[in-house]
Amino acid sequence: MRETIIAKLQEIAAHEDITLLFTCESGNRGWCFASTDSDYDIRFLYLRPLNSYLTLHPGRDVIELPVSNPLAIVGWGFRKALQLFQRTPVYWNG
Repeated sequence: MRETIIAKLQEIAAHEDITLLFTCESGNRGWCFASTDSDYDIRFLYLRPLNSYLTLHPGRDVIELPVSNPLAIVGWGFRKALQLFQRTPVYWNG
């Protein structure tokens, strides 16, 4: 399955003209709680070409593919990820 996931991510990167910065597996499989019918929840961060950030009307900042067994793939643009991180409270127990 690893090769299938990598091939799909490469296909998305080429089709969307993006650079993948980070990819991971989330959900049940990512936490080692998979059942026999668990899908593969793939998440990624990406960058678009510079000119797409220099426009007055930026495009969508999320790439969501329709769930196709066994893959559920969603990616966030780097700017969106930074905005989400900014709103997330950080708790420190140091």
